[in-house]
Amino acid sequence: MAITCTISKRSNNINSDAEPVYHLKPIVNNTITMDALAKRISDSCTLTHADVVACLNALNHELLRALLDGDKVDMAWLGTFKVALETQSQTAPEQCSKTDVKKIKVNYQPSKPLKTHLQSQATVVLKPDAKQRYHNG
Repeated sequence: MAITCTISKRSNNINSDAEPVYHLKPIVNNTITMDALAKRISDSCTLTHADVVACLNALNHELLRALLDGDKVDMAWLGTFKVALETQSQTAPEQCSKTDVKKIKVNYQPSKPLKTHLQSQATVVLKPDAKQRYHNG
């Protein structure tokens, strides 16, 4: 298993005279659905597919409930989830109100063991034709 990357060109939006920069960008191969995860899990343990689906559904419900209550959810080795807000800024604290909220987001912070495992186990490869689209001519 490997993480395949392509090259992404990024322009400087603040300084239009600045030269663009290039970054490796992971390519998403597939989307693994909850049902597919449930099958994988049930195949590797004694729980039935239906049991795993029910458990994952309950986890989803409880995660949402906790976030709506303003709680931070610590999923141990998986990481933490918490609510974040994108808001309009104000020049004085008394001007701040709930109408300043533009978006409600969820921040995910992976655990240190998860990040360490990814860092030590992941193999990164460059897609063979990634550089071709930036060649002149």
